[in-house]
Amino acid sequence: MTKQEYILELNSPQWQERRLEILERDNHKCKFCGSTQSIQVHHLEYENGLSAWEYSDEKLITLCGTCHKKQHGKPLNIKKEKAVQVYQELLKPRIVTGK
Repeated sequence: MTKQEYILELNSPQWQERRLEILERDNHKCKFCGSTQSIQVHHLEYENGLSAWEYSDEKLITLCGTCHKKQHGKPLNIKKEKAVQVYQELLKPRIVTGK
């Protein structure tokens, strides 16, 4: 997929709905620093053949713009224990509430 095709996917109604689900799950806060400013949904990894909105909850995380930029540029400057805690929280089973 080209960068332009990916940008089109991120502007689709399907992604916007999926993005909102993840933001709500994460209480509209960065899972690394707790910021509520410039929050974005980050794909932890990419898989060929999946559209942006087809990823499971465990592969999507809310980050602020600063942490998101750091995640793409280099490893986040956080303690390993914090990273482990964040990912363990993401892997916990969720209670589905008939939405």
